[in-house]
Amino acid sequence: MKRRRAPGRYALGPILLALLLIGLSILLTALGPDGPPTGGRAWLTAVVPYLVVTLLGVIVGLAELASTFADYPMDAVVSGWGLGLVGLNGMMAAIVFAVVRFYAPETNLFLLVLGVGIGFQALIRTKFTLAKQFSGGEGGDLSLNLGWLYEQFQALCKTQIDQALMRRRQPMVQRLVERYPSQLALFNMAYYTVVARRTFTPEEEAQQLAELTRRLQDPSLPDEVIRMTLALHILETGGEGHARALIEAASRRAPPAAAAAEMPDREAVTRGLAERLDLDALKGLALEVVERVAAGDVRDEWQAYVEGTADDAASPEPVRRTSLARFIVDKGGLAFAAERLNAVAEAPS
Repeated sequence: MKRRRAPGRYALGPILLALLLIGLSILLTALGPDGPPTGGRAWLTAVVPYLVVTLLGVIVGLAELASTFADYPMDAVVSGWGLGLVGLNGMMAAIVFAVVRFYAPETNLFLLVLGVGIGFQALIRTKFTLAKQFSGGEGGDLSLNLGWLYEQFQALCKTQIDQALMRRRQPMVQRLVERYPSQLALFNMAYYTVVARRTFTPEEEAQQLAELTRRLQDPSLPDEVIRMTLALHILETGGEGHARALIEAASRRAPPAAAAAEMPDREAVTRGLAERLDLDALKGLALEVVERVAAGDVRDEWQAYVEGTADDAASPEPVRRTSLARFIVDKGGLAFAAERLNAVAEAPS
């Protein structure tokens, strides 16, 4: 049975945080210089400035998360540490507003709201240089960093959120790799994902496609790394919903179990090539793959890799044979490598 998400997964944390911030605003209003208001209208009038200042702080926190985790803004916000960062910004703004209003009750309320709601957020993110050395370096400068403590908490939140997102992405990447077992299939899906995005400029789209091609054609990367990198690119570019749709589409057209059982094992084919073919035969087969698959500058790079690997006298021969066998399987395709291995096995000794 397919696992469904709880409907309130994204809502519960923000709702609790909103209630906490509203409660704090009410408490600070009651502790204000004029004491607790009397009557509903008076309460509403008195609490609104606190709510506005708190909202400005929350918006700043949301903007920080959205700019840092542009690919997963919602997941970053609703994570525990994300809500903590947003809540801290809102609470600090409300508390500072209450303190300033207590000691300066005659200050224009509108200016005070703007000054604390915007100015305080800028102040705690500013480093003041009081004295600068003549040499131009920064090591001997005398500076005052008002937001040092906040920076430490911000860095902690960033690390924890990033780790949480990594744990969340890993199962989806693994499912994409399982459903699209070849490099070419994943590359095609990643290519489609890029061109389907309407928010990319032509320059950004060209850059994304060039990066995809570079990853696919890098001869030094193992097949599994390339496939996982392409799957991650699909997830980050298209989002979780798009990745899940691709997985479901691949599941509907998955081969029967009997056909899947007949597919050769990648590691077994690699090991068989390395054990049955000598170094010269592996080099020749790898160069054949280069001629069949690569073109242009990529062909030159792959050929240099094959020749450099085969002729590297400093590396043990079993290592070179395994590297060439893996190159044949990764770049020539599993079917091609298995066919050549079967031909070697059937040849008379």
